[in-house]
Formats: sequence, C-alpha cells, structure tokens
Amino acid sequence: MGSSPFTATNPPTLSRTGTALARLEEVLERSLFSGPEPLLRSARILVAFSGGPDSLALLYGLVRLRVKLGVTVLAAHADHAQDGESATRAAQARQLAETLGVAWVSQRLVPRPAGCPESLEAWARRLRYAFLDQQQKELRADCILTAHHRDDQSETVALRMMLGSGLEGLAGIRPIHGRVRRPLLELSRHELSSALAETGLSGVLDPTNRNLERPRNRLRHCLLPALVEDEPCLGERLFRIADAARGANVRVERLLLDLVAAQTPRPALSLRRLRELEEPLQLRALTLLHRLAQQPFPPPLAAQRDLLRRLRGSASLSCDCGQGQRWLERDGHLEVGGNPEPYPPAFTYTFSMPGRVDIREIGLEMRLRRSAIEPWMFEGSRWRAALAPPANDDPTLVVRNRRPGDRIQPLGAPGSRRLKEVFIDRHVPREERDRTPLLVIEQKIAWVPGVTIDEGFRLGEHRQAWVVEIAPS
Repeated sequence: MGSSPFTATNPPTLSRTGTALARLEEVLERSLFSGPEPLLRSARILVAFSGGPDSLALLYGLVRLRVKLGVTVLAAHADHAQDGESATRAAQARQLAETLGVAWVSQRLVPRPAGCPESLEAWARRLRYAFLDQQQKELRADCILTAHHRDDQSETVALRMMLGSGLEGLAGIRPIHGRVRRPLLELSRHELSSALAETGLSGVLDPTNRNLERPRNRLRHCLLPALVEDEPCLGERLFRIADAARGANVRVERLLLDLVAAQTPRPALSLRRLRELEEPLQLRALTLLHRLAQQPFPPPLAAQRDLLRRLRGSASLSCDCGQGQRWLERDGHLEVGGNPEPYPPAFTYTFSMPGRVDIREIGLEMRLRRSAIEPWMFEGSRWRAALAPPANDDPTLVVRNRRPGDRIQPLGAPGSRRLKEVFIDRHVPREERDRTPLLVIEQKIAWVPGVTIDEGFRLGEHRQAWVVEIAPS
C-alpha cells in the first residue's frame, strides 16, 4: 500500500561536516548544480530511497544541500515484497526519512508471478522505475536520484563483460538518463560508508543483497574480491572502461543517426549506407532503429545476423525481428513493421539552458547547450541545429508538438507561414507531423527538426551558438 507524502514539522539536527561528509556534499553540489546539465536551486528532487547505507548517505547529503541551497527533497521507497521482512525494512526506511525531515511516499510492489519469463531482478527493476516515474510526475519533481556509486559501476561493467556485451553494454550505468540522475558515481562504497559513519545514522541492511544465487551478489562477494587480491586496481580499470565506452558510444550514435531517413512514416535506415558499414556498426544501427521505433527490446542477435546474411545476398529482407515485429524493405530503406501510434497525445515540457528533457510520448530527448562556432553549424541536419542566442539571457524554453495556428518563418523565407503548409511543402508525412518535437523560445517556434529553423534564429556573425539536439531517450 502507498502512503501520502508529508512534510516534517521539525527540521533535523545535522552533524558537523567531517572529511568524508564534506566530500559527499561537494560531489553532490558539483554534480547536480555545476555540471553540464545543472539543476535550478529551486529544484524538487525525488530520491529513490531503500533505506540502505548508500541511499541514506545520498539522502543525508541532499538534506545538507536543502539547508544550504533551498532545494526540496522527497523520498520514495519501493517495497519489493521479496521476503517476509520487506515491510519491516520499509517501516525502518520511513523512520529514517522522518528523522531527516524528508517528505515520504512508499508502495508495496506486486510479487513476480509464477512462470514469468523475466528474472527476479529484471521484474523488480522494471516495477521500481515505473513507480518512481509515477511519483516523479505526481510530485512534480524535476528529477529522480539513485545512489549508484563507483563500485556499482565497476560491477556492472564486469557483469556485462562476462555476458559478452558490446560497446553499448560496457558503458555501464549512465550518469543521466532522462529524468534519472546518478550523482554518486565518482564515490566508492567505502567513501559513502565513511560519510555515513560521521552522521551517527545506520542504514537498513537487506539480506537479499547477500543471496549468492543472484549473479551480481556472487560477483560482488566472491569473484571480484578474489580478483582484487591479485589486481588491486581492477575496480578502477573497470570504471575507466565505462567512461571510455560511454564517450565512444556518443560518437558512434551520432554517426549512425545520419543513416536514418529524414522523412518517412516511421524510422527507417538507408539500406545502401547500412551495407557500407562494418558488421559491428551494422548491428548497432539495427539496435538504434528499434529504439527509434519505440520497441521495448533490441532485436535478437540471431535475427540480426540472419538479416546481415540477407543484406550480403539476394534474399528478401522482409523477415521476423522479434516481439512479433518484422523488418520490411521499402523504397531502399529498412523499417520495423507494425503500426506505431500515428497521433501521440499532446505534450509540452519546459526546461532550461543548458538542459535536457525526456519526451516520453515519442521516445526522444532534447538537449540544449552553448557552443563555440563550428563548421557543421552551417550545414543541414535532421538531428541537431545551431541557433543564434536569444536576446534574453534567461528565456522561457518549451518543447512541444504542433498546435492549431502554429506559424514559423522558414530559413531564407520573406515572411512567416503556417507550420502545416511548411510540413506539406517539405513532404513530411501526416503520421509524423504530430510526433515532431518543436523547440519554442519565448513563445516562438525556433526549430523544427529535419525541416527548418526560424529566420529570427539564423546563425550569423556570432561568437557563440545555442546547439539543440534530439536523440533516442
């Protein structure tokens, strides 16, 4: 059962800042408020709070920032109901949140049914994030924070290496993914434990974390400690692998986005350019196609390899690709078969510069940042654009889909036109018009991805530009 959030009447008495606690506070403030996508100091922050030592250290550090910066801190606890003591741990977690004067909400999740094809860990993770997403919306939080740390990252990379993951898997845990942020990834489990020791508080211990039937627990408690005896720097090396893979992934995805057809009823890959790629990039391109088509899972590897064999021969490319879908060849492009929802619900999101917004209705995210002038900015691109900075240093920024009466002055045009007419002239299919995210600056449409920017935001003799990009979320 869930409980409604409350606001504690008595603020907690915080311990003096020791060395480890000061380090925790410094990392949180820098990661959340001084990084590439900083939060506003009036932000509402929702913490995924198990009550364990790591999430308790995170919550305590945020309470210190609440006092210092005025942010609003909320806690959400998912009771996974995986053992008979989970309700007791939920009550202990609530007591800790109350001690810190943090508003609280909880929910007991549905146990995994018999015969479920998902592993227990996958089932619990999916329900936990669904609960957090729901609470983030209902509580109007700006972001969700989890307490993943440096050791979690190293374990994730090691697990994925054991499973034969490619470059995307080796990137490990993302520091920012949509509304979810992991600000503690540069801190180790030992550093968090030391910070928590300075508070005088103790986290709730979950016995399921010692269950050696689970692969991560076996890795954490058995395999890695044995390997670290001979290679003390192993954890640091695994962490560096994640950093390197994540940077490479960004560059690879930018390359592959150029293979996606600019205007089709659904996402499609150019077959000519797909054939020109090396096999590892072909596999990544197929995975990207499924993400853009809003498929919940990537295509099975066996199906991908079957398609690549067909690409090299003369066989038909129309074949099964999993989840009841098919790959279809159409006008020299490859599509994922099915009937995507042609008219998504109206969406409107506000954000800030620099910033990122997750557009859940269409499975994309929009990013906005400042940049020095670069040559690519004067070339057309479906996925990114460079705009002249607006006169207002702190304008109202909105991403939304089209509305009746929308107008824009296309680049190079003498005057404004109805957006509908521009879509028709540029041969944008009807099915895609309501799915196109529009960047609106001070109530004026500035960018229509793959179509045009507004003449008023033409980049001229400027020293700096605003760069806006869209990518799969």
